[in-house]
Amino acid sequence: MKKFVIFFLSLFLIIGCGKKEGQTEKTTDKTKNVESGDSKSTKKTETNDSKSTKKGEENSDRDNLVKKALEFENNNNSESEDYDKYSSGFVKMLYLENGVDLTKIKLVDKKDAEGNWLSNVEVMAKFMEQNGSLYKDRLPKKGDVVFFGNTFDRNKDSEINDPYTNMGIVIDVDDEETVHFLMKMSDKIQMKQLNLKNPAQPSIKDKNLTKTINSQLRWISSEEKKAEKTVPQYAGELFLTYGTILDGKTFEQLKPKREISESQRDEVVKFALSFEGKELPKSEDYSNTSSGFIKMIYINFELNVFDIPVKMKKDENDKWRGGTELAYLFAKDYGKIYESSPKKGDVIFFDNSYDENKDGILNDKLTGIGFIVEVDKEETIHYLTKTSKGIEMKQMNLKMKDQASIKDKNLTKTINSQTRWQTAKEKKDGLEVPTLAGQQFNSFGSFFK
Repeated sequence: MKKFVIFFLSLFLIIGCGKKEGQTEKTTDKTKNVESGDSKSTKKTETNDSKSTKKGEENSDRDNLVKKALEFENNNNSESEDYDKYSSGFVKMLYLENGVDLTKIKLVDKKDAEGNWLSNVEVMAKFMEQNGSLYKDRLPKKGDVVFFGNTFDRNKDSEINDPYTNMGIVIDVDDEETVHFLMKMSDKIQMKQLNLKNPAQPSIKDKNLTKTINSQLRWISSEEKKAEKTVPQYAGELFLTYGTILDGKTFEQLKPKREISESQRDEVVKFALSFEGKELPKSEDYSNTSSGFIKMIYINFELNVFDIPVKMKKDENDKWRGGTELAYLFAKDYGKIYESSPKKGDVIFFDNSYDENKDGILNDKLTGIGFIVEVDKEETIHYLTKTSKGIEMKQMNLKMKDQASIKDKNLTKTINSQTRWQTAKEKKDGLEVPTLAGQQFNSFGSFFK
């Protein structure tokens, strides 16, 4: 009997423990599921945080833009060669402060169908259309741009046919959907209002207050009054469109490209070689020169190597710099200038390749440029450059810079191309000029990172 009781007690204990173990397993599985759910939740939160950060950066850019704009209210924007003194100059200045030039569109896009140059207001509207959006179907956000037409008779034909004549920057939108914007008018930055719900209504009454909802942006001339001409005067009537580049983007993302990836070297060289023995294609985006050839190559990879600040485009004598100088300064500021171990895809800068200032003295810096396609075992650099015959392959060897060629078995190899010829006057004056590429070398430049 005793053995029987012990048997049943043991059996009971085994079953009880088994149940507990099973419960523990289920609990553990459930915990795993919760942990898994938490993991998904965490990932979701991280994703949302990432979006929130991007949104936060965009809003921060907008806040800073508005804050800067308000510093100029009732004052004038300072004069600069980087922008004009009109409403377009004020808006351009604000965006330039954040590293974005609203006038940087292709040269071909800066002309209309008849070949006339567009105004800066029109150019900046195109920039926003190409890099963001132009819109009319919703209220703007602060920092967006508002465009107006017919604020004056630009073409002086007495017709209401002058689009994109003025612009401003949105500061706020109030409860009545009135848009408050800053605009340069009469030599001052002024706060103006726009309400598209009541476009021709200048103001509304709110209790004892009269609120402007559409500012007057145009005044009827004496000729128009005499002709009894109906002329739109208020912001709502003259409104064209809103524009933005900041929806879902930040200024950091919108800044112009300043370098090319190292992984693209071969692709860039292949593109450049496709022009060997040919004429440089005609384009308004670059000149038919050696520096124009270089600009064309890199533009194809969305890098404008002439894109330096306007104030740097003139020298100390207030003279406009040439394309080679612009490319040199671009490389110096955003890439690299160096003097040894060149790589394909980089460029060579030359001095005194001709008497640029025509003073009969060897003092002409940065007069030529070439594109490196190969460096051979003799350390001869093979480069492409634009000449009177088109795009030609030339050679330069710094180890033997005063030597035009070398003999290799039965072959004569050019190691330094002749790139300048002595004029009769230089011979008469006894001026020894550098005629070979190696003698004219200034430096190498790279735009790759």
